[in-house]
Amino acid sequence: MIPALQRRFAMVLVCLCALDAGAQTLPELSYTRLLRKVHLSLRGTVPSPSDYQAIIDAPDDAAKELLIESAITDGLQSAAFYESMVVYGRDLFGGQEYTHGFEQEAWLGGQALRLTSCPPDTLHAGRLGLFSSEAQYGDSLSLCDDPLASLQAIQPWWDPNGTVLTIGWAGGEYATIPDPEAPGSTIDCGVLKRTNGISGHYIAPNPPDPSVTPRCGCGPNLIYCARSSNTAGASLGDDSLYSDLTSQRRALSDEAARLFAHIVVNSRPLTDLIVGTYTVVTQGLQHAYIRAARQSGSYGYLDLDPWWESVEDATEWREVTVSDIYPLYTSDRLVQFDPRVEYGEPPPLPSAGILTMRGALGARERERPRAARWLERLACKTFTPPTVEFMSVDTVTDPAMEGRCQVCHKILDPVAMHFKRFSTNGARVGGFGQWQWNALDPSDPDRLRWLVQYRANTILTPVTEVDMSFNPDARFLDFAPAGTKLLGGAGDGTIGPLGFGKALVASGDFDRCMVSRLYGRYGGIQLNFALDGPYLNSLVSEFVAGGRDVKGFIYSILTSARYRLGR
Repeated sequence: MIPALQRRFAMVLVCLCALDAGAQTLPELSYTRLLRKVHLSLRGTVPSPSDYQAIIDAPDDAAKELLIESAITDGLQSAAFYESMVVYGRDLFGGQEYTHGFEQEAWLGGQALRLTSCPPDTLHAGRLGLFSSEAQYGDSLSLCDDPLASLQAIQPWWDPNGTVLTIGWAGGEYATIPDPEAPGSTIDCGVLKRTNGISGHYIAPNPPDPSVTPRCGCGPNLIYCARSSNTAGASLGDDSLYSDLTSQRRALSDEAARLFAHIVVNSRPLTDLIVGTYTVVTQGLQHAYIRAARQSGSYGYLDLDPWWESVEDATEWREVTVSDIYPLYTSDRLVQFDPRVEYGEPPPLPSAGILTMRGALGARERERPRAARWLERLACKTFTPPTVEFMSVDTVTDPAMEGRCQVCHKILDPVAMHFKRFSTNGARVGGFGQWQWNALDPSDPDRLRWLVQYRANTILTPVTEVDMSFNPDARFLDFAPAGTKLLGGAGDGTIGPLGFGKALVASGDFDRCMVSRLYGRYGGIQLNFALDGPYLNSLVSEFVAGGRDVKGFIYSILTSARYRLGR
C-alpha cells in the first residue's frame, strides 16, 4: 500500500512540474489584456473604454509600455487601492464582527453610559438624558415633562463645534465627587460599575443615597457617555451598529485591516503590523480606547484632556501612537517584568500593532485560540481543533507535555502565554489597577476562568504554587522564560504580545508567510513552500532587502515577466 502511495505522489509531482514548465512557455498577454489584469489587481475594476482606446491607439510597444507603467503607478496611488487593501486585510487577518455588545457581564462597547432622547411628545423633547425605571440607573422618563428639571447645554466629545441639550442626571460634569461613606475621600466618576444580573447596564459610581449631591453624570464634555441608537448621529458613539461603517463597533472590527492598509499605502515596513507602536483610529474608536484605560482605575487625566477638539473629521482613520490613547501600553520596545520575583503592578505593556488591538483580542476570547489563529494568519501554520470526543480521552494537567494534543501545544502554549493578561473580551488587562488578582471580586468571570486555566508548573504558566503565594499575579507571567522554545528560538524576555511579535519576525516565518500570500494574490499562483522553495526564498530576500515595503513588492510582481504570462 505504501509503495503505491509513494508512486502516486511521485506521478503528481511530475505532472505539477510539467505544468509549471509549460506555464513558462505560455505567450505573454496582449497589452489590452495586461491592462485589464493590472486594473483588476490594483483597483478591483476593469479599465474604462478610454483606457482601452488609448493603449490600442498607442503608436508602438514603447508607448504601450509607458501606459502599462502609468496604470501600475497610478493604481498604487489610487483611493481604490487603499480600499482594496482594507478588504484584503480583513481576509488576511480574519476581520470578524466584534460581537461583545450588550449582554450580561459583557463589555459594553465603548464602556460608556447610554444617552437617550426625551420622547417627541414631551415638554423637553429631544433632550439627552440617562433614563431608567430604577433610580440607581438613571432618571425617570417623567422628568421629560417636569418644568423644573435641570437643563444644560454642553459641548460633547463627539461634536467639538456644537452643543447638545441635556436633562437631569446626565448633565453632571463632575470627574470626582465626595464619598459620603469615607470622609476626605472621593468617588472616581470615570470608573463605571457593571451591574450583576442586569443585561446592558453600566451605572455611574454614585453614592448609595441618590439624594446626596453632587452626583456623577456624563462627566466633562459627556466623556463618560455615548449616544444610543434613538438619537441623531448615534453611530459615532454607539458600538452596537456594526452595519454602519462609521460606528464604534465597526471600527473595533476593522482596526487591524485599516492598519494594514495604512502601512501598505504609506510604504511602511510590514513588520510594523506586529511590532509597531502606532495604530489608526476614528474619533469613536479613540474614545473606546480611552474609556477602557479609565476602567483600570487609573489615568484620570484622560477625562480632562480635550483630545477630541483637534479631530477634524470624526470618521477619518488617522494615525496615533497607541500609548497616547491607551496608557496601559508603552512605546518602549524592551519591557521586562518577572512576577515570580517582582511584586506589584508591572510597567505598561509594549504595544504590538494588531497583536494588542482590543477588537482583535476580543474576537478570539482565550489565549490559546489567539495563538493558534495568529500563527495561522501570520506564519502560515495550520492547527485543527480536536473534536470533543478526541479531547475527552485524555485527562492531562499540561497539554503541552502530556497526552495526544502535545504536538500542537508545544508550539501553541509558548506563544499563548504572551496573551494571558487579556480578558475574554480584550478590554481588561490582568494585573493592572483594578484588575490585579487580589482586587478582583471572587465571582468575577475573568478571575474564575484564569483560576482554572493558569495552572502552576505548566508550559502556559511556568510558575510554582510558591510563586503564586508570593505574588498571586505571578499566574499572568507573559514572556518565554529561559529554556522555553518560542518558534524554534528563545525570547528576549519582552512581556506581552510584543515578545511573540519579535520572535515571529526573528524566525523568518512572518516574511515567508506574507510573501507567499502576497504573491498568491498578485502573482496569480499560491507558492508552495515545498515545491517553490528556491523561488520563494528569492522573493523573501527581495522583500526584506526592500524594507518589507508591500507596495514596492507589489510593483515588482506586476512588472515581472511572470505576471505577463497568459494564465
